[in-house]
Amino acid sequence: MTLRGIYERFRRLARRLAREIYLIHKRSKLKNKNISIISNNCLGGCIAHDLKIKFESPTINLYFSHEDFLKFCSNLKYYLSLEPVEYFDHDKKCPVGIIDDVIIYFLHYENFNEAKLKWLERSKRVNYENIYIIFSDANKTCKRDDDLYKKFDSLPFKNKAFLVNKNYGDVSNLKNVFIIDISKVENIDNAPSLAYKSKFSFKKENSKNINNSSNNNLSNSNIPMKTTEENLLININNELFGNKNLVKKSE
Repeated sequence: MTLRGIYERFRRLARRLAREIYLIHKRSKLKNKNISIISNNCLGGCIAHDLKIKFESPTINLYFSHEDFLKFCSNLKYYLSLEPVEYFDHDKKCPVGIIDDVIIYFLHYENFNEAKLKWLERSKRVNYENIYIIFSDANKTCKRDDDLYKKFDSLPFKNKAFLVNKNYGDVSNLKNVFIIDISKVENIDNAPSLAYKSKFSFKKENSKNINNSSNNNLSNSNIPMKTTEENLLININNELFGNKNLVKKSE
């Protein structure tokens, strides 16, 4: 093995160890574990996995189009009462399913039957009294879409987060919007909000809440509030989304 190979192997092992220590610390802060995270991509599943929360949501290892995800969330109980039917999309290599008029791309499943089984199994676990909606549009091609945000903001859920990147523009008057800084992350095209901050970091990409108009303590503040993706759920008992207890002071 070359010196470069030895270095890379050591770096990965060191990062893995440091990250596990970091996550143990995060898990110790989490009190509310009976959570159903509904997300439009793999982010919710990754957060649940890192925090060792049981998958009480079917939106694991899959993704939706933006419009279909908002449609899905707007009538969640109805869509979760349906069984996915296989949908053939020749442009996609992964299994694809459809529930009524919502298409689901089961990105990390071997076949449709496996995906359907897991979807139905996890749909039965959803805790409708403890749902958190995460909508991620933080990739580098993210463009401002006020209509999309308005649809998200009108979803009938108290706890939700809308993740975008700094190219989205001014969010000072938008509630529950988090800015993701993707300028220095690795694997930016694959999953910017899941990527590491840098090749030497054991933390995942940072998000910044520039302003929250529902929060008198934060509104018009010039100091960005920082939190990591894993921290999005740490303060659930303090009503993280749209509340003054956005992040712990120690973060």
